[in-house]
Amino acid sequence: MPPLRRATEESPPGERPDGPVRGRKRLPVVAAGLAYLAIAAAMTWPLLAAPSRLGFANMDVFGNVWTLAWDVHQGARDPLRLFDSNMFFPYTLSLAYAESLLPQALLAAPVVALGGSPLLAYNVVFILSFVMSGVGAYLLAEDVAGSAGGAFLAGLAFAFCAYRWAHVVHLQSLTVQWLPLALLSLRRLWRSGSTAAAAGLALFTTLQVLSSGYYALLMAIALGITMLAEWRRGGAPRNARRMVAALVVSGLCVLPVFAAYRVVQQRHGFTRGRDEAAAWSARPASYLDPGVFVGPPHLARLHSMIQDGEPLYPGTVIWVLAAVGIVAARGTLEAMWAAALTVTGFVLSLGPRIDVAGVQLPGPFLLLRWLPGGALLRTPSRLAVLALLGLGLLAALGWAQLMKGRRLHAALALAAAALVTLEAWPVDLAGAVRPFPHPPASAEWLRTAAPGVVLELPWDIPSDSALYLYWSTRHWQRMVNGFGSFDPPGIIGFGLLGNRWPSAYSAAQFRKAGIRYVVVHMDRVRAPHKARILAAELPEGVRLEADFVADRVRRARATVVRPETRKASGSKPEACVSKRKKSRQRPTLPPGRPDSTIGAGGLNGRVRNGNGCDPSAMVTGMKCQRTIDRRRVLFKVVGAARTVQARRPLARPEARGKAKTTTFSNTINVMVKPHDRLVPVS
Repeated sequence: MPPLRRATEESPPGERPDGPVRGRKRLPVVAAGLAYLAIAAAMTWPLLAAPSRLGFANMDVFGNVWTLAWDVHQGARDPLRLFDSNMFFPYTLSLAYAESLLPQALLAAPVVALGGSPLLAYNVVFILSFVMSGVGAYLLAEDVAGSAGGAFLAGLAFAFCAYRWAHVVHLQSLTVQWLPLALLSLRRLWRSGSTAAAAGLALFTTLQVLSSGYYALLMAIALGITMLAEWRRGGAPRNARRMVAALVVSGLCVLPVFAAYRVVQQRHGFTRGRDEAAAWSARPASYLDPGVFVGPPHLARLHSMIQDGEPLYPGTVIWVLAAVGIVAARGTLEAMWAAALTVTGFVLSLGPRIDVAGVQLPGPFLLLRWLPGGALLRTPSRLAVLALLGLGLLAALGWAQLMKGRRLHAALALAAAALVTLEAWPVDLAGAVRPFPHPPASAEWLRTAAPGVVLELPWDIPSDSALYLYWSTRHWQRMVNGFGSFDPPGIIGFGLLGNRWPSAYSAAQFRKAGIRYVVVHMDRVRAPHKARILAAELPEGVRLEADFVADRVRRARATVVRPETRKASGSKPEACVSKRKKSRQRPTLPPGRPDSTIGAGGLNGRVRNGNGCDPSAMVTGMKCQRTIDRRRVLFKVVGAARTVQARRPLARPEARGKAKTTTFSNTINVMVKPHDRLVPVS
């Protein structure tokens, strides 16, 4: 057997060769990374055909694109005020209402610095999440099993499992590549005590904790299990001290970010109920559900029988190899450690209640609610990534056992990889890749307008504000609109009042709240409201500032529109946009309206209510854009209030680039008169 293959296939678990052989072992890792990149590009095609124009046009993606752009934008200008984003005016620390995505922004920053658009940066980070997750699992599995073939299969299954396609619009859920790298660094640090391993442990732990709130708690659990396993293996006390020092450094790095989330959580008392967590929990059958994107007939049949809604199927090959690994490597510390990761992730993913023979027992997930931030977790099924990683490690051990004394390792590994890829291939995912909505003329106009608070209408559903936030990357004006895991109290009132625009009462309330610009997207307004806006006279203190009209469009996908600009009233551009009613529960979007969520046949877009809750999976189907009037009317609220008396003053900058501060109320009390009460209209 050639030296490289012998070193690759027969190295004892946990031991790495030194010298030239170790240098040559990097070649399989590079080859695996290139293979994962090619597979990711093929599975998500045609995304990479035009990554600056195409994407998954979903409200979560709109919000994540905005988050990455804001992190890069503000991080380069005023990093100390990074969490005071331009959404949810007048609340401070508004970025903490959503996932901050700071590690993802570090990957996106070079793309933006080189002139790439926020959408291009997002798509680069999105593809890298598959590649890096595969490479991370590969390195950990190779260290555990000593088999390049088994490691490649483990990385392939971890990077392209059904769980990832079910969360394809959730970048925070896809960013799990730092978990296996942190565990690998911990194992090496405990054995060698090297400075590089200590630095890797601190770095990768920090990146994974900041990538997602769910994975922050999962990272702590995985590290604890790995420490216990390494303690049983044995290690020098000096190495343990270095490990503790690395984790302390990581904790100090994430402390400021956690503090911001803690302030927001205590400000409003945000929490998730047990029933809500139970609704988003996995079941044992979830690990047999391959999801909606399946192609092979046996998987389609399996999905039709289960249809769990939380697909966690790792693949047939992985299940078989994991069973072989448990049996063949039983009693070894590596197998026991991988099995512990699997069982822990499995039990936690079942949520706060576990059904055993018809009897409901409290699940270990309830213990997480006692940890900082644990009460905010809504979807226990996301913790299943630990079980999926553990199954991959067991599969690598099983492969190593099967290949002992056999030839044709490479050919057999390629055949197994082909089967894994075939089962993981997301059929019909290409239909969800669509042109992104181009920022309208109003966004370009606001880019050159004087600084002021913007309210965009209509604001009926969360996807409205998510789209407006994405468009705000063109101007970065402060906005009342926002999108996150939770909505601040009172914000929904602006959506309700927006449906009465342009009444004198709504104008007075907007002015009182400090809103300067009200933008009404007429193509998104229902016909009765549109007619009232066009026919009504503007109330006192409001004037028409600009009117943008575009061609009528008939097309089955989101259209890039280049509006023509009419002459607006003659003063210097200072505009506002107008808003619309927010209906808190709607099963479908109104006919003829562009849809930004993808339905059960596509991406399972879940519509949340004004409190950020998601009690029911209300799904809207994929719709075609129809002929619409792309008129956008801009208004200016004359004499918009610059100061508002606050119950608890909060310092906010009056305008971008100025040091002057103004106090605003941290709770917007919007009074809705009896005749302003609104009933959702289907």
